[in-house]
Amino acid sequence: MKAEKNRVRVLHVLFGASGAAALIYQVLWVRAFADLFGATAEAAAAILAAFFLGLAFGSDYFGRVADRTERPLRLYAGLELGIGVAALPVLAVLVFYRSVYDELYRALIGVPGLFTLSKMALTAIALFPATAMMGGTLPAMGRALVGDRGSLGRAGGRLYAVNIVGAVVGAVLAAFGLPLWLGTRGSYGLAVALSLLVATAAALLARSEPLQPPVTEPAAAVEESGAAGAGSRRLLAVAFGSGLATLGLQLLWTRMLALVLQNSVYSFGAVVAVFLGGLALGAALVAWLLRWLSAWRILRLSLLATALLVLLTPSLLTWLTGGLEHYTGYGGWLAHSLSTIGLTAAVILLPVILAGMALPCVWELWRGRPGSGSRLGRPTAVNTLGAILGPLLAGFVALPKLGLGASIGLIGGLYLLMGETAAPRAQRPKRGGWERAIVYPAMVFILAFYSPTKLPVASVGEGERLIWARESARGAVAVVDRAGDVRIKLDNHYAIGGSGVVVEERRQGHVPLLLHPEPRRVAFIGMGTGITAGAALAHAGPQRIVVMELVPEVIEAAREHLRPWNEALVDDPRVQVVAEDGRNHLAGTNESFDVIVADLFVPWRQGVGSLYTREHFETVKERLRPGGIFAQWLPLWQLSRREFEIIAATFLEVFDRVTLWRGVFNPAGSSLALVAHHDARPIDLAALESRLADLRARNAFEDGFLAELTGFMILYAGDLSGEAVRLGAAGINSAVHPRIEWLAPRTLREVELGRNHWFSGAELADLYDAINQAASLPGDRLLTGGLPPRIYRRAGASFYRAEVLAASGDPGQAEEYRRRAFQLLDVER
Repeated sequence: MKAEKNRVRVLHVLFGASGAAALIYQVLWVRAFADLFGATAEAAAAILAAFFLGLAFGSDYFGRVADRTERPLRLYAGLELGIGVAALPVLAVLVFYRSVYDELYRALIGVPGLFTLSKMALTAIALFPATAMMGGTLPAMGRALVGDRGSLGRAGGRLYAVNIVGAVVGAVLAAFGLPLWLGTRGSYGLAVALSLLVATAAALLARSEPLQPPVTEPAAAVEESGAAGAGSRRLLAVAFGSGLATLGLQLLWTRMLALVLQNSVYSFGAVVAVFLGGLALGAALVAWLLRWLSAWRILRLSLLATALLVLLTPSLLTWLTGGLEHYTGYGGWLAHSLSTIGLTAAVILLPVILAGMALPCVWELWRGRPGSGSRLGRPTAVNTLGAILGPLLAGFVALPKLGLGASIGLIGGLYLLMGETAAPRAQRPKRGGWERAIVYPAMVFILAFYSPTKLPVASVGEGERLIWARESARGAVAVVDRAGDVRIKLDNHYAIGGSGVVVEERRQGHVPLLLHPEPRRVAFIGMGTGITAGAALAHAGPQRIVVMELVPEVIEAAREHLRPWNEALVDDPRVQVVAEDGRNHLAGTNESFDVIVADLFVPWRQGVGSLYTREHFETVKERLRPGGIFAQWLPLWQLSRREFEIIAATFLEVFDRVTLWRGVFNPAGSSLALVAHHDARPIDLAALESRLADLRARNAFEDGFLAELTGFMILYAGDLSGEAVRLGAAGINSAVHPRIEWLAPRTLREVELGRNHWFSGAELADLYDAINQAASLPGDRLLTGGLPPRIYRRAGASFYRAEVLAASGDPGQAEEYRRRAFQLLDVER
């Protein structure tokens, strides 16, 4: 008996390790395919749908296979071996897809629905062998442990809980640093090794596995037999509805929590970990409660209680965060991560636990097939099919049509419906039961005072007025007016520009366009308010302007509410606005450009780090025409020196000639552009002065720095080649080593605690001085005419140092540096 208990414990450990490997695979697969297909909500839905399709097929098919085998543990070992082997070629398949995807993109970009289906098909082909075998592991292990006479609600629930606990560990590892420590390939190798280790251990245990007689009873006779058949179909409907509602809620709650969290890879990992942990606790709770309560009773009560608690989650989040204020957490990085998990758990853990009780109850009750493999496999497959549909309906139908709060309320209603109809008449309480006496008055009270429809799209601060808002699977977009400053906000607290900084935003477009002698074809990665891209309309040269924006609702907001400041960009006949991931569009198109401008991106947002990778910069380089210019603007008020150096070193890894240009001189909000010059064609400063005069004559801008050549040229900071600045010590940012995505959120927390600082102020001034120590830089040779380039960069550095000193309370020294700057410019004249 003791030996058998130890054997069961070992199998549980193996199944937990299998769950950990499965989540590492899933996270890495989603990331890899997102790099190929783009970081859009539609692409993510297609990838997850393909993943779940394989799981659904495997659960049903291998459940029946498990019932026919005498050695189910040997089958399980074979499935784990197959997962590891089938996972190996996936990365190679992705390389092949890259070679054909560009043609597919160009052919189908104008047909969104068909394009999404093609992404799903490509993903399914690559992942189906591995995911189908993943789906078969639960019924195979279930038959090995439970046999055909045991309680599937108890034994299956424990097994399911153990597997999900392993999945939580895998999700935490994948989200909280594994790709940073080992790289994506190393992490992938770890998952494969874990699968092979589990397979080996299971195969060794299978040597002493007792034989189990195969199940030969025809399933159809059971499934179609009167009341039993009706009850089975009712339970399968609950399994489907539970999968739909639960995964739909995961998407909606992730969107809801994004209104207060920083939306980094870590906060997303926290949501996934809490969600999986809740499902595990729910399955374990069923196994415990079945000692005293019937499965019908547990199923009905859990579904009704879930309905009530789901409705309360929006109000609970609003209350815990003081009206959806940005949640900063507590303490250092570990404490901050734990507090983020704590907030997430406080809002959603209890309803997730209750929601996770449905499937184990269905396993216990379902009598459609006699074997434990099928009794686990068929409901799980149906549940997984519902899990495919749930996020699609929630994200692309309910959210844009009803809004976030109402969509959550709708799923609460679905749980109520399942709770009322799941049990057959004989199992329902007479005269309504005490459950209805509690549930319905409570629901009326919640809807009257704490309705989820009251959840705001964005919190409106003092002096702000909400003038427009939209919600979708890609984010919550709002337009607010603060004393005439019209701003766009994404996910409640990310301001992506506004009319109050129109001069600075236009300058980000003017500088790279002026550096090119004849910019005919121009592309902008990231639209935001459209003010930066709108600057291109003031220039006589551009004949075609392509603007890429990930969130369609941002395009709508810019078109309707920032029109006076972005020169009606969206409706200009020269402009094509593409609602697509900019990386994906540039990689898929065969179009080339004279100038490509990349916007200021919030570095800690999930997925943004890929815009700073070597692979993306290589794609941009391929899309530049001879003599082309690429400007990557960097928000130094959101980057430490470490992240700046990683990005700059990555940039220099791809581009040979890189100059550095200042965006603004504000020490608290400095911005820089890394400007790549596709070849060594020099910039004629005399011609540049003529173009500036032409823009002034047409009242194209009101920018003091662009009023004359000298003002423009003091924006020049030098270049990053040679020994002027040592870069690369922190490594290169790439798809294999995604450093920015994992480091930037930690830096944000360090800055909030005063343990780090943004790369601006005196430290940035020191960088300018380091560059100026060289009498002549290679980048200086790209500038001909006017004053010697070293004069401009030294004068600009002095002006910036003056602003730093003024901000620190030393006006005397500040004035001295201004005098030096003017003296440099005057002496050379």
